[in-house]
Amino acid sequence: MLDTFKIMHSAGTLLVLFEEGPRFRQIFTDGRSHPQEMNPAWFGYSVGKWEGDTLVVDTRGLNDRSWLDPAGHPHSDRLRIIERFQRKNLGQMDVELTFEDPVAYREPWSATLRFELDPDTELIENVCENERDREHLVGRTPSDDAAKVSLPIETLRQYAGTYGNRPTLEIVLTQSGLVMAGMLLTPKSETQFSTNSGVVTFVKDSQGRVEKVVGEFVGGEMFEIPRKR
Repeated sequence: MLDTFKIMHSAGTLLVLFEEGPRFRQIFTDGRSHPQEMNPAWFGYSVGKWEGDTLVVDTRGLNDRSWLDPAGHPHSDRLRIIERFQRKNLGQMDVELTFEDPVAYREPWSATLRFELDPDTELIENVCENERDREHLVGRTPSDDAAKVSLPIETLRQYAGTYGNRPTLEIVLTQSGLVMAGMLLTPKSETQFSTNSGVVTFVKDSQGRVEKVVGEFVGGEMFEIPRKR
């Protein structure tokens, strides 16, 4: 389910207000470019321009602490998002998104979201005040470092590779260990690893070959991606 949001237009800036949070996003349309240095942020730094009746927004400078969707598609802090907003008619708008992330994905990929106007209404403050899931989720805590398991390089090497197919997820073996979407995977057992926000598990078939990777993260986000053969 997508958040309800409201777009407000002023000279040089589009302001997007979200019902959940509440949160906001700024899109600068005054002709400026991205700053040379950007502090990593949840929504990044967005600049937009008009191409005919389509608003094209270029977003960079995102942090690597979120996921692209509820399915758990990851990204790194090198993610760049191009959005193309087009009003199809009075009540419908399409937003085509193109994701470029050389760390998490082999090549750019795109998706289109469709939105419908919700007339005669206003945003209602929506804040989660009864969060009770965190204590039941398995995530990384400072005590995890003490319980860290040391695995031989041969074991780590079998997990490195490409998972999924359009988009793909790359898991690479570095001097520090396995890295997924810019996150270091810390061994908890032979097949299970922790990150700063959850747990990643490699699943093997009956012959001991890695067939998929499964992620479970704080907030209930999950993904399950088969290994590319």
